[in-house]
Amino acid sequence: MEAEVVGYAVSALVLPFLIYYMALSLKSRQIKSYQTWAVIAALFLSIRGTYNLLIYLKVVNPCLLLDKLFSAFVLGSTVLTLINYFKGKRVNKK
Repeated sequence: MEAEVVGYAVSALVLPFLIYYMALSLKSRQIKSYQTWAVIAALFLSIRGTYNLLIYLKVVNPCLLLDKLFSAFVLGSTVLTLINYFKGKRVNKK
């Protein structure tokens, strides 16, 4: 259980950096880049870890719907990352 809490704490610490990078990539309009989608996936994963840390510290009550929603966003962002990555590889080969 302690390792999970450390993971949640690391997620909470990384969250501001991911938000900053996300703001920079949106400002430069690189939304079609696979790196941007990877950051979005990491951002949702970090939000989920921060939420679980708040549950562990008993700051918020657990809500299964939010946890599943964050997991779905992570999965969707990961799929979009892979699609954009392989689409870019196909374009570069031609």
